[in-house]
Amino acid sequence: MNGGGGRGRGQKRFCRNSGLRRGYTTGTCAAAAARGAALWLLEGRFPERVAILLPGGEQVTLPVHAVFRGTSAAQCCVIKDAGDDPDVTDGMAIHAHVEFAAAPGVVIDGGEGVGRVTKPGLPVPVGEAAINPVPRAMIAGALAGLVPTGGGWKVTVSVPGGDNVAWRTFNPRLGIAGGISILGTTGYVEPRSLDALRRSLPPLLDVLRASGCGEVCLVPGNIGRRAARRLQPPPAEEQIVEVSDFLGFMLDEASQRGFARIVLVGHPGKLAKILNGDWQTHSRFAGPANGAIIDFCAAAGLPEDLIRRLGELSTVEAIQQALINEGYGRLLGMLASRIRVLVQERLGPGPYVAVHLCDLQGNIVGEAP
Repeated sequence: MNGGGGRGRGQKRFCRNSGLRRGYTTGTCAAAAARGAALWLLEGRFPERVAILLPGGEQVTLPVHAVFRGTSAAQCCVIKDAGDDPDVTDGMAIHAHVEFAAAPGVVIDGGEGVGRVTKPGLPVPVGEAAINPVPRAMIAGALAGLVPTGGGWKVTVSVPGGDNVAWRTFNPRLGIAGGISILGTTGYVEPRSLDALRRSLPPLLDVLRASGCGEVCLVPGNIGRRAARRLQPPPAEEQIVEVSDFLGFMLDEASQRGFARIVLVGHPGKLAKILNGDWQTHSRFAGPANGAIIDFCAAAGLPEDLIRRLGELSTVEAIQQALINEGYGRLLGMLASRIRVLVQERLGPGPYVAVHLCDLQGNIVGEAP
């Protein structure tokens, strides 16, 4: 490859509150690569940098790299710079192969390393390349004004090696096969963005609901997933959806999508935080659940000396193991019932809710089924 050097680091890419550097989405990179290829093809001169508009109206300039140019097609790529976000696609080459088409307009497809949609429920129809609507609009916008005489453009986006990193994304769970997705809503990758993670979770529910399934099993993470597999009968693997720290948000999203039954499985270190009214369970927003669990046990009539000893323990896991060892394991079932009541109150009469609490090994220790 030749052409453009460096990975653009404009001052506007620094986040005001954190001082961290924003990155560019795969959609932004694809749009810039497409414009570079079209300019090269039309003007015969390779543009080392191209300017494109982001969805919010801001213009950004990215370096592009030349791949090849023929008489009717050209291909450029942009090296993705994810800024200070630990993005799995950081440093990957996002290619756009642009060729003249007889019909007016812009036709967009995916090539090597770009996944293909195999399940309904996503914003892209089954069978099409996993290039989301906003990146498609950005690519078309980047080619606006660069109209070949009497025709249009065909653009093929590819990401060499995309199939090798797709397993580190949600794509396998979403039914996107063979590579990564071309994504982006603002054009920027926000560094270590909780909001970006939050936006990535509801599509898991969309795909499950579109399959006709009326039951979903929500888990905070791997511990809950392991425990869910031990339920009798266990849910199907595709029914288990991780919510991370967005417990309240994902409960609401599941309810709004009309799931008739919501099964909640996880460690009380996460789930019992809602006893304090904390539905976003990240440590930045919610304190430990220790105090809430001990207060619950005290209200249930546990002896004062045991309550005092529980207060000296530093983790929820230690507290629940002490309850089991002291013969009060039934309180964990009562705790699950209390969590179930709070969830049902939040969601209203729509879905039926079941709660299963587990230990760190994924063993079920308390249930409100």
